[in-house]
Amino acid sequence: MHPGGSPEATRRAFNKCFLLDLAEDWQQHGREVFKRVRRESPAAYLKVCAMLVPRERDAAANAKVIEGEAEVVPSLPPPVSAKNS
Repeated sequence: MHPGGSPEATRRAFNKCFLLDLAEDWQQHGREVFKRVRRESPAAYLKVCAMLVPRERDAAANAKVIEGEAEVVPSLPPPVSAKNS
């Protein structure tokens, strides 16, 4: 794509071309291909679905931390049992 260019620029250019081609193919055949793959190769269909679900570690990396302090709350006395009454 960009001989002698930076690997990052080459990767971005490739990704852009790939995604544009994929979008065009989806417009032409997308739903029908999904239906056929779901029927003929359910394992592949489920693998693609699973790949689209965010991973736990990705969610944890983007999680927001809530700052705060624990509050001391007085505890209640232990319950009185029927034997001790």
